Amino acid sequence: MHPDHEEDPDRAVVFHAANLLEVGEFQLLQLAFFEWYGREMHCSEKDSFFRSVFLEKKTPGFLRHYARKIVLSDDSHDLEAGAPFYHRYDPVIFDRRLPNGIGRFV
Repeated sequence: MHPDHEEDPDRAVVFHAANLLEVGEFQLLQLAFFEWYGREMHCSEKDSFFRSVFLEKKTPGFLRHYARKIVLSDDSHDLEAGAPFYHRYDPVIFDRRLPNGIGRFV
């Protein structure tokens, strides 16, 4: 994604925050939802938010707030983008840890 080409400033900050964390925009939505509501999204909510955010191009307040928080953390050099908390929705194939024993080959 190229957040500098996004005309909507809310969507641009969401893209930028996702890029900083190296997660997808939907993963950022899940993280924002969890922080705001203190729980995981239900399946019906995932469908509804996906439609709203990615098809209708709406940015819920909790997502905008979370994205701005990530960008501000990066600006103040406090962001730990590789923290496991941000990557708990990553597919297993993107696990950043090296398997046991592989260190001697790298």
